[in-house]
Amino acid sequence: MESSTPHQRNTEGNEDDKNNFVSKMALYDLKIARSTLASISHKPTWTIADTASFDCMHYDGDAALDLCAHKLALQPDQRVLDIGSGFSATGRFLALKYQVHVTGVELQPEVHELADTITRKNAEERVVKNVRSVNADFLTLTGDEIYGQDERVPFDHALSLLCIMHLPQSARQPFFEQAHKYLKEGGRIFIEDFYQRKPLIDDERVKLRNLVACTFLPTKSEYSATVAEAGFDSIEFEDVTEHWRDILVARAKKYKAKANNSPDLEKFYDTVAELFLGGDLGGVRLTATKRS
Repeated sequence: MESSTPHQRNTEGNEDDKNNFVSKMALYDLKIARSTLASISHKPTWTIADTASFDCMHYDGDAALDLCAHKLALQPDQRVLDIGSGFSATGRFLALKYQVHVTGVELQPEVHELADTITRKNAEERVVKNVRSVNADFLTLTGDEIYGQDERVPFDHALSLLCIMHLPQSARQPFFEQAHKYLKEGGRIFIEDFYQRKPLIDDERVKLRNLVACTFLPTKSEYSATVAEAGFDSIEFEDVTEHWRDILVARAKKYKAKANNSPDLEKFYDTVAELFLGGDLGGVRLTATKRS
């Protein structure tokens, strides 16, 4: 998930610092979310389509989630951990289509609260029952927080879509170690993220820091090594830069043509598209298995 106003706070500070650094992003402007929810508040229940205009925060929409389900070989009643779950749109989609149980971990309290509201009002009982959002910092997450009243059984799979990019370098190894901790042996993890495809120039680093809340990106070899050191093997590193570049350029063009658009969000979309067009910033789809 991606920032729109310059904000150079050190993300290794306290919890409020971490929240503020990421929440400055244009993508997290909650006015659109609240306006959309107000417009459907008269409906007794909501469908996934009712909130799709704002709650999908990854690239390529449902196709990306179907691919995730395929890569993880999801089966009904499996338990999935969604790290950086945002508005829980991923959880609701997977629970409805693939009949899995999804626990999402979201750092920002306001986003978590909206996620809970949307899930509770979903028209499908399966979604209401099987999707849960936890407001916590994944890096310091406790068993009580993640399991709640559920039995303390490790998760079958984990996923994280466009969230790890916001972590400082020092937090990346602990992130994957924490994911390893909560997965069962043989459990799979599915990641979509940014990486350093070629050496970044200073201007690109500034834009990533100030507009995308991204202070560090590893190379392909560094990324894979971090995942392996955390206890994963069967690592598949797929470069999706060209695919995402086309999506991001189209997104920026479409948004620019809209009436009454947000200047901050337009700048954000334009900048991310430009970064991918430059060829130094890359997109990765990574899967790995918890080592037995």
